[in-house]
Amino acid sequence: MAFFPDVVKGQTFTPSALLSNNVRHLINTLNGFQGHGIVGGSSGMVRIQVYNNTGADIAAGCAVNFTDGGSLCGDAVPAEPLKDATKPWGVVPVKLAAKQMGDCIISGPATVTLSGNGGKAQPSSSSPTTFMRGSSGVPVLFASGTSGMILLGGSGTTSDSEPDVILCQITCGNAQTGYTVAMYGNGPNQSSTGTGRLFVAEIAFNSTLPVGTRILGHRAMIQTTGGTV
Repeated sequence: MAFFPDVVKGQTFTPSALLSNNVRHLINTLNGFQGHGIVGGSSGMVRIQVYNNTGADIAAGCAVNFTDGGSLCGDAVPAEPLKDATKPWGVVPVKLAAKQMGDCIISGPATVTLSGNGGKAQPSSSSPTTFMRGSSGVPVLFASGTSGMILLGGSGTTSDSEPDVILCQITCGNAQTGYTVAMYGNGPNQSSTGTGRLFVAEIAFNSTLPVGTRILGHRAMIQTTGGTV
């Protein structure tokens, strides 16, 4: 538990960065690697307090980044309208006036403005208050006209056509450096759809899977080197 000194009349406000590293680590963990959602989804909503670090209002439903150069206001994380969707981001459910504190959803359902068609949606730096629908982004739970509800943390920003698990055939390598594999996204009797490096836990200590072995690999364990997962 954190304790803060009493505030006295006339005292100058000074933002505190005391909890900055811990809070940013929490954001990265919950929001996923490089701002992508958590594969497999989240069972509940996670909100954190943010501080509007800009000199203008942040609209309700706006996607926001967490400002690297800002300081915490108490335990509220400094935020600004989205500039980079590859970095951790969340959605503010209500309007935040300049220098005002409020909630930000980083995992769970959020109501936003939608544009286009598709089962997923993602924000862009050019229009952080509108989520573009398509085959990439977070799941759209419900849509009515230009309004809808998305599920933050529900999936990665990958295409619906790319499976989480894919058939791989080992061509070389080992458990320590990773196995070089050919990937067969369309099935074992079709042409290879790409190549990658697969990291797996061996069944027996110091064992090596032989060249030609076919194994199911999860996208989280594959580093794509050519084609697609």
